[in-house]
Amino acid sequence: MKTVYLAGAIDHVSPAFAIGWRQDATKRLEAADYAVLDPTDGKNLYDPNVNISTYTPKQIVETDKAMIDRADILLVEMSRKDIPYIGTSMEILYAWERGKQVYVWGGPQSYWVRYHATKVFLTLKETLDYLEGCEAPLRLNAILGNVRRLRASLYPAGWTADPLYRIEQEMASLLSDLK
Repeated sequence: MKTVYLAGAIDHVSPAFAIGWRQDATKRLEAADYAVLDPTDGKNLYDPNVNISTYTPKQIVETDKAMIDRADILLVEMSRKDIPYIGTSMEILYAWERGKQVYVWGGPQSYWVRYHATKVFLTLKETLDYLEGCEAPLRLNAILGNVRRLRASLYPAGWTADPLYRIEQEMASLLSDLK
């Protein structure tokens, strides 16, 4: 079972936003057999002092880093243009330096974020679909297209005695079964 850490804005956003997308992601990820680590768990984000006097910076950062160390994957929210994402950016770099997969949603334009991300998505739904494997038919279809183009460039039309023909047929059958 892989473990996912849910990174994203907590400061500069409403508690409903910080908690809401994480709860939605947790439901889908747990249903897909992922373990989830949520840095908002157990914190009363509705308390205005939660990140000022309830926890010290050392407690927050060291706890988050320990969760990232336990995770295989970071699922990162960067959907807002009106906040700095300083802590989130540091979490991305920390995870990347440790060889973690980093999936970012929200379509950030930062070169640094895109460089350190395994993959960038526009929406949370697209990211979760990818992590659940729902994009497999799209990837298989793209591979099948590549096999067909390769065959067309190597063999005459209608030729079936090549090794790629069997691969093409198996992939087409697999895609048909997935529908």
